[in-house]
Amino acid sequence: MLALVALGHDGRRVVQLMALALPVLAWLAWPVHGAAVHRVRAVVVCVWALLFAGDAVVRAYLLDAYRAAPDSTVVLAAAANTTAREAGEYLSMHWRALAVGAGLVAAALWLVARSAKRGVRAAALGRGTAVRAAAAQFAGLCQQALAQAAPGGLLGPVERIGARAAPGLA
Repeated sequence: MLALVALGHDGRRVVQLMALALPVLAWLAWPVHGAAVHRVRAVVVCVWALLFAGDAVVRAYLLDAYRAAPDSTVVLAAAANTTAREAGEYLSMHWRALAVGAGLVAAALWLVARSAKRGVRAAALGRGTAVRAAAAQFAGLCQQALAQAAPGGLLGPVERIGARAAPGLA
Protein backbone atom coordinates (compact mmCIF):
# COMPACT_ATOMS: atom_id res chain seq x y z
CA MET A 1 0.00 0.00 0.00
CA LEU A 2 2.94 2.31 0.68
CA ALA A 3 4.04 1.96 -2.95
CA LEU A 4 0.61 2.98 -4.24
CA VAL A 5 0.39 5.94 -1.88
CA ALA A 6 3.86 7.05 -3.01
CA LEU A 7 2.67 6.96 -6.64
CA GLY A 8 -0.08 9.49 -6.02
CA HIS A 9 1.52 11.71 -3.40
CA ASP A 10 4.88 13.22 -2.62
CA GLY A 11 7.10 13.99 0.36
CA ARG A 12 5.49 14.53 3.72
CA ARG A 13 2.04 13.72 2.38
CA VAL A 14 3.05 10.04 1.99
CA VAL A 15 4.08 9.88 5.65
CA GLN A 16 0.87 11.65 6.70
CA LEU A 17 -1.32 9.23 4.77
CA MET A 18 0.53 6.21 6.11
CA ALA A 19 0.13 7.58 9.65
CA LEU A 20 -3.60 7.85 8.91
CA ALA A 21 -3.75 4.28 7.58
CA LEU A 22 -1.56 2.76 10.31
CA PRO A 23 -4.14 2.41 13.14
CA VAL A 24 -6.51 0.30 11.03
CA LEU A 25 -3.67 -1.78 9.60
CA ALA A 26 -2.20 -2.23 13.09
CA TRP A 27 -5.56 -3.65 14.16
CA LEU A 28 -4.53 -6.80 12.28
CA ALA A 29 -1.80 -7.37 14.85
CA TRP A 30 -4.20 -7.05 17.78
CA PRO A 31 -5.72 -10.37 18.87
CA VAL A 32 -9.51 -10.58 18.63
CA HIS A 33 -11.94 -13.03 20.20
CA GLY A 34 -14.49 -14.78 18.03
CA ALA A 35 -14.93 -15.42 14.35
CA ALA A 36 -17.51 -12.64 13.90
CA VAL A 37 -15.13 -9.95 15.16
CA HIS A 38 -12.38 -11.42 12.97
CA ARG A 39 -14.66 -11.11 9.90
CA VAL A 40 -15.70 -7.56 10.78
CA ARG A 41 -12.05 -6.61 11.21
CA ALA A 42 -11.18 -8.15 7.84
CA VAL A 43 -13.96 -6.22 6.08
CA VAL A 44 -13.05 -2.90 7.75
CA VAL A 45 -9.35 -3.29 6.95
CA CYS A 46 -10.07 -4.28 3.33
CA VAL A 47 -12.41 -1.33 2.76
CA TRP A 48 -9.91 1.03 4.40
CA ALA A 49 -7.08 -0.22 2.20
CA LEU A 50 -9.32 -0.08 -0.89
CA LEU A 51 -10.04 3.59 -0.23
CA PHE A 52 -6.35 4.43 0.11
CA ALA A 53 -5.33 2.37 -2.93
CA GLY A 54 -8.12 3.78 -5.10
CA ASP A 55 -7.28 7.34 -4.13
CA ALA A 56 -3.59 6.78 -4.85
CA VAL A 57 -4.18 5.23 -8.27
CA VAL A 58 -6.62 7.97 -9.33
CA ARG A 59 -4.21 10.68 -8.18
CA ALA A 60 -1.28 9.02 -9.96
CA TYR A 61 -3.30 8.70 -13.19
CA LEU A 62 -4.44 12.33 -13.13
CA LEU A 63 -0.94 13.58 -12.31
CA ASP A 64 0.56 11.51 -15.12
CA ALA A 65 -2.07 12.24 -17.77
CA TYR A 66 -2.94 15.87 -17.01
CA ARG A 67 -0.41 17.14 -14.46
CA ALA A 68 -3.36 18.06 -12.26
CA ALA A 69 -4.52 17.09 -8.79
CA PRO A 70 -7.97 15.47 -8.52
CA ASP A 71 -9.33 18.43 -6.56
CA SER A 72 -8.10 21.05 -9.05
CA THR A 73 -10.62 23.20 -10.89
CA VAL A 74 -9.51 21.77 -14.25
CA VAL A 75 -10.42 18.22 -13.28
CA LEU A 76 -13.62 19.19 -11.47
CA ALA A 77 -14.84 21.38 -14.36
CA ALA A 78 -14.05 18.67 -16.91
CA ALA A 79 -15.91 16.04 -14.89
CA ALA A 80 -18.92 18.31 -14.37
CA ASN A 81 -19.20 19.24 -18.06
CA THR A 82 -18.76 15.77 -19.56
CA THR A 83 -21.66 14.00 -21.26
CA ALA A 84 -22.21 10.24 -21.21
CA ARG A 85 -21.10 9.97 -24.85
CA GLU A 86 -17.85 11.84 -24.14
CA ALA A 87 -17.21 9.64 -21.10
CA GLY A 88 -17.68 6.53 -23.26
CA GLU A 89 -15.25 7.86 -25.87
CA TYR A 90 -12.71 8.68 -23.18
CA LEU A 91 -12.97 5.19 -21.69
CA SER A 92 -12.59 3.59 -25.12
CA MET A 93 -9.38 5.57 -25.71
CA HIS A 94 -7.82 5.17 -22.24
CA TRP A 95 -9.04 1.74 -21.16
CA ARG A 96 -5.52 0.29 -20.98
CA ALA A 97 -4.28 2.80 -18.40
CA LEU A 98 -7.48 2.39 -16.42
CA ALA A 99 -7.11 -1.41 -16.53
CA VAL A 100 -3.57 -1.16 -15.18
CA GLY A 101 -4.80 1.05 -12.33
CA ALA A 102 -7.65 -1.34 -11.59
CA GLY A 103 -5.15 -4.21 -11.57
CA LEU A 104 -2.95 -2.39 -9.06
CA VAL A 105 -5.92 -1.75 -6.80
CA ALA A 106 -7.02 -5.39 -7.12
CA ALA A 107 -3.51 -6.63 -6.26
CA ALA A 108 -3.35 -4.35 -3.21
CA LEU A 109 -6.79 -5.49 -2.10
CA TRP A 110 -5.80 -9.15 -2.52
CA LEU A 111 -2.67 -8.66 -0.38
CA VAL A 112 -4.59 -6.84 2.35
CA ALA A 113 -7.40 -9.41 2.29
CA ARG A 114 -4.88 -12.22 2.61
CA SER A 115 -3.24 -10.46 5.56
CA ALA A 116 -6.63 -9.73 7.14
CA LYS A 117 -7.60 -13.38 6.83
CA ARG A 118 -4.47 -14.33 8.76
CA GLY A 119 -4.89 -11.61 11.42
CA VAL A 120 -4.06 -12.56 15.00
CA ARG A 121 -6.79 -14.36 16.91
CA ALA A 122 -6.68 -14.49 20.68
CA ALA A 123 -7.87 -18.10 20.73
CA ALA A 124 -4.71 -19.19 18.93
CA LEU A 125 -2.49 -17.68 21.64
CA GLY A 126 -2.55 -17.63 25.41
CA ARG A 127 -3.97 -14.42 26.91
CA GLY A 128 -0.61 -12.94 27.99
CA THR A 129 1.15 -14.17 24.84
CA ALA A 130 -1.46 -12.55 22.60
CA VAL A 131 -1.06 -9.14 24.22
CA ARG A 132 2.76 -9.34 24.10
CA ALA A 133 2.69 -10.43 20.45
CA ALA A 134 0.35 -7.58 19.49
CA ALA A 135 2.45 -5.03 21.37
CA ALA A 136 5.65 -6.26 19.71
CA GLN A 137 4.09 -6.12 16.22
CA PHE A 138 2.69 -2.63 16.85
CA ALA A 139 6.06 -1.42 18.14
CA GLY A 140 7.74 -2.78 15.01
CA LEU A 141 5.24 -0.96 12.77
CA CYS A 142 5.80 2.29 14.68
CA GLN A 143 9.58 1.95 14.39
CA GLN A 144 9.31 1.46 10.62
CA ALA A 145 7.09 4.52 10.26
CA LEU A 146 9.44 6.64 12.36
CA ALA A 147 12.46 5.44 10.41
CA GLN A 148 10.81 6.58 7.17
CA ALA A 149 9.85 9.94 8.67
CA ALA A 150 13.38 10.58 9.98
CA PRO A 151 15.31 13.70 8.92
CA GLY A 152 16.14 13.43 5.25
CA GLY A 153 12.65 12.12 4.43
CA LEU A 154 11.86 9.01 2.48
CA LEU A 155 14.67 9.65 -0.01
CA GLY A 156 17.32 10.29 2.63
CA PRO A 157 19.17 6.96 2.12
CA VAL A 158 19.08 7.39 -1.67
CA GLU A 159 20.49 10.90 -1.41
CA ARG A 160 23.25 9.72 0.93
CA ILE A 161 24.22 6.93 -1.47
CA GLY A 162 24.26 9.45 -4.33
CA ALA A 163 26.46 11.80 -2.28
CA ARG A 164 28.98 9.01 -1.68
CA ALA A 165 29.00 8.02 -5.36
CA ALA A 166 29.44 11.58 -6.69
CA PRO A 167 30.86 13.79 -3.89
CA GLY A 168 31.26 16.86 -6.12
CA LEU A 169 27.59 16.94 -7.07
CA ALA A 170 26.09 16.73 -3.58
